[in-house]
Amino acid sequence: MAPRSKNRHVDHRPNPSIESPQSMIKIVIESTETSAASGLPIEPETEFNVHKAFICHYSPYIAKTLTKPEQIEIRIDDSSPKAFGIFVHWLYYQNLGSLEGDPDFYLLCEVWMLAKRFWVPKLQNMVMDSLHKVAEDNDSEGVIRVNDESGFVAHSWSDELKNFLLDMMVTTKIPSVLEQLCKYVSKDMVKDAFLARVFRELEGNATGLGPASDYYVPDLATETDTE
Repeated sequence: MAPRSKNRHVDHRPNPSIESPQSMIKIVIESTETSAASGLPIEPETEFNVHKAFICHYSPYIAKTLTKPEQIEIRIDDSSPKAFGIFVHWLYYQNLGSLEGDPDFYLLCEVWMLAKRFWVPKLQNMVMDSLHKVAEDNDSEGVIRVNDESGFVAHSWSDELKNFLLDMMVTTKIPSVLEQLCKYVSKDMVKDAFLARVFRELEGNATGLGPASDYYVPDLATETDTE
């Protein structure tokens, strides 16, 4: 459904090390919910302390944000602590398989968007593998576990994530999955999905999702071979 390409990541930079003393950076996740009565945040801020070498190595965005050597704090106001916690976990472990528990579908979408903001395509593609597995396994429970933060999906400006969600809506055979996704994407995407489903029925085209790599984000340091 999406165009297919084969991406091979080429990054010759040495991995960061913590064998010697390292500078730390404080990341403050600001509360996004405020009380209607007082206007004050409902939840307290959440602080993460990470090694500066690690976060700057894997996130060009953060490296660019830290313009002054003496800067020791960054504030983020559009991420949940859970999503950023998964990002920090990935910084050190470089995988999502060692997480405690399985993140739900919409939390993974949020992590994907966070990785997009921080310019970390490697994490975006790893998250896409997890999202794709939920879709491929027809894991309706994975999709219909919803929280109040899921509405951000409707405002995603990312073509790759939109294409994946749209293709998932078109190909799923589980009504509850389609119903749930329709609640958290834009009206235009719902319209496009239903038109595509109609055309599939008329043409007798029952093709499922393509491989996860169809929805991968190319890296600036990636060699791309188009098949």
